[in-house]
Amino acid sequence: MKIIKSEDNYIFEKSNVIALGNFDGLHIAHRKLIETAVSIARKNNLLSLVYVFDIHPMTIVGNTKQRLITNLEQKLELISGLGVDIIYIQKFDYEFSKMQPEHFITDILKKRLSCAYAVSGYDYKFGYKAEGDTDTIKNIGSKHDIKVKILERIDYLGQPVSASRIRELLEIGDIQYVNNLLGREYQIRGTVEKGKLIGSKIGYPTANIILKDEMQIPAFGVYQTVTTVDGIGYDSITNIGNNPTVNKEDIDKITCETHIIDKFGLKLYGKKIYIDFIKMIRKEQKYPDIEALKKAIARDILLVKSYYK
Repeated sequence: MKIIKSEDNYIFEKSNVIALGNFDGLHIAHRKLIETAVSIARKNNLLSLVYVFDIHPMTIVGNTKQRLITNLEQKLELISGLGVDIIYIQKFDYEFSKMQPEHFITDILKKRLSCAYAVSGYDYKFGYKAEGDTDTIKNIGSKHDIKVKILERIDYLGQPVSASRIRELLEIGDIQYVNNLLGREYQIRGTVEKGKLIGSKIGYPTANIILKDEMQIPAFGVYQTVTTVDGIGYDSITNIGNNPTVNKEDIDKITCETHIIDKFGLKLYGKKIYIDFIKMIRKEQKYPDIEALKKAIARDILLVKSYYK
């Protein structure tokens, strides 16, 4: 698989089947779209290409940071496992946001990317002020020898699968529903930083990672997780929140703290860890004292252990 950036000015010598979308979260509907593009490419002896942006468009056109389910690193990693030939990363800036839909089809898809087929979802929007839609691609594409495949809506439990729906579910901590829409476990990753060592002092050492502002995080609470360190997965519990029982100073700071169950002595500082979320155990709450907090953590761990029996 090849990764190409728009700044590379790469010249394509072979025609491509292009999967179009924002692909935040790489959920089950996104996977279906990309797999369709790959299938069409293989049947027609063409290359499959997934077209992604380097940042979320709302950062530019909405003057706001869109909370991401997957950052670019995760997105590229997930797409690479779908048999794609090329990932094309488009730099999205103010100038690009002003591009008219017709010019996107003629100048980007046809001239720059040598598009033979365009594959998109039923609700795909593009171009200045999102004025382009699937009818635009069909009408203009047909004039430039671009065939178009539009995928129908994919539902789960009667509702459309979408990144916005996943964000809503994360906000209430419904991880099991989120995982069904993603087709995998929701994941947070990061490098372990040294914290205040409060967990170690009460018998439950934690691996702390910094949560990036750009990422959509789950509701405050304690979650059953699996944490991967150096390629090995460990049962764990993860707290997302501001630690109201022990945090008396920086009450607005949101932390992600993971206790790996029955694995003491692991050297984690400076290591990158991958935390896969299984389900919420309980919402975060303030306990009257440390002893009450310790008892709650002990109950959390017992619940995780019983889950696998």
